[in-house]
Amino acid sequence: MMKNISDRIRNSRKCHELRQDLLDQLRAANMDTAVNRDLVEDYISLWVIKQWVIIDIRTRGPIITYNNGGGQSGTKENPSIAYQLKLSSQMLKILKQLGLSGENVAGDGLDGL
Repeated sequence: MMKNISDRIRNSRKCHELRQDLLDQLRAANMDTAVNRDLVEDYISLWVIKQWVIIDIRTRGPIITYNNGGGQSGTKENPSIAYQLKLSSQMLKILKQLGLSGENVAGDGLDGL
């Protein structure tokens, strides 16, 4: 099931628009090289993972309950929130490395999945 969702995210209209927009920006800046295209694919992979994280936060919420099996239970912040921040930071670093503008990048959400 997880592979199906990942495939669905990766094959979504938003993902294709995002990849194409980044590649178009590379071409327009005369920076279309194999290394930069690979960085775009890294960005896309992080974007797919970020969509998973967003789904988890929407599904389980920002606060989750836990039970460690040793009689301890309670609530804690959903770890996906921290992952989302780390992913976003890394994605911005890739854009900066490529000299691309995040303002022009399409598809930062799950619309159209």
